[in-house]
Amino acid sequence: MDRSTVARPESEIESSIVSEQGRIDKSLELHYLPGTSKLSPREIGKSRVRLPCFKVVLPLSVSTSFLFDIFLTSCNKYKFLVSEQSSSSITAIQTLTSTMRNLFTCLLPISEEKKARTSSIVRIDVTVNEKNCARVVTVRGMYGFPNRICQVIQVFKDLLEKAGTEFVKENKEDSDLAMPTFQTAYYQVSRFLSNNEAPAGKLYSAFIEEFWGKYTDIPLAAQNTKAMVNFIKNSIDGINDLINKTVSQYSRLAIEKYIFTKIFAHVKKIYIEKKSEVTTRFLSKRSENQTKTDEELMQQLDVKEKFCIKGVKNPYFSAIESLNNLDKHSCPIDKLNCILESTTHMKTTVIDYWRGREELETMDDQLPVIIFIVCKTSLDNFPAQIEFLTDYTRVNTGMDNENRLLINYDAAISFILSDM
Repeated sequence: MDRSTVARPESEIESSIVSEQGRIDKSLELHYLPGTSKLSPREIGKSRVRLPCFKVVLPLSVSTSFLFDIFLTSCNKYKFLVSEQSSSSITAIQTLTSTMRNLFTCLLPISEEKKARTSSIVRIDVTVNEKNCARVVTVRGMYGFPNRICQVIQVFKDLLEKAGTEFVKENKEDSDLAMPTFQTAYYQVSRFLSNNEAPAGKLYSAFIEEFWGKYTDIPLAAQNTKAMVNFIKNSIDGINDLINKTVSQYSRLAIEKYIFTKIFAHVKKIYIEKKSEVTTRFLSKRSENQTKTDEELMQQLDVKEKFCIKGVKNPYFSAIESLNNLDKHSCPIDKLNCILESTTHMKTTVIDYWRGREELETMDDQLPVIIFIVCKTSLDNFPAQIEFLTDYTRVNTGMDNENRLLINYDAAISFILSDM
């Protein structure tokens, strides 16, 4: 990775996984020790100072679950087993048969009993920098042999770079994840699920039959949408368990996209029914606000003067257009990317306008601008879209940050419905 990228401000991050656009912390170095070499006492002493660590900054559109999948793939290659997992971190341990050399060369003080069982420990932590709309990923050695930890980190780094060139191209015209690896996975998934004789095809057919049996009645289904989304999620997990060893690492995403392509038109009707009263009031309020100029509307919303982007026709246009794109997609991940993209455009609009001298930092500053953007969207079913994505992020693990972001848009809807 080019170290020259370190100097770039985080606001310039492109919405792709390309690792050249991430930055490695200058204080963190990745030590590569050949896996076949024997560590000398001098090398061991030198390594005691710092275990290998890799840090990269990525766009929010790169989900935590996707990063976890890459990390687990890296761990599995070198027989590291998961010992702890939370919504933002995973710790993996490699256990080896105890030898005197292992006990002598292992780093950091630890009990002799544990040394006999544990060779090395590696951990991934994923945090969110809300100020810069970025996801900060750190993979570090916690204990053990630097060369073994480096092997895992190197595979993780390589997979991330491969994902950057093959997986995400920002999808500016179409968010269909149009990359060779995903296309291959999607083709394989389509072939399996459309074959009623294959185990995965039978499971998919059973899911479709049960889905229509449970949720054909739209008013009834609208009464418990979270249970419906949870049912869909569990069904996708079940199908993925059958075929994830046959299909590439993108199997679950491909299954989810395939299934939602088939059922989302009906799912959308259910959410439109659920939010029908809210939507009617929302459209009425939006119509009232269309008679106001941008400056009048921002003044009414108490947008700070420095964030009003004066002298610019259609302020925050890119952020508004990103929300308008929600209805173009069936897959929830694509829809979430529209929300994340809108938030990023909102913040970069301010940075560009003020040439880096001002930023949308606090939520008190951001929320009035978000309300303005939601007021200007042309999407007629916006409340239903947000409700669907909120349910989706609640039933899927590793999406706490996305859920918090959606809460802001839901709050914007509530404010518009009030006597503003």
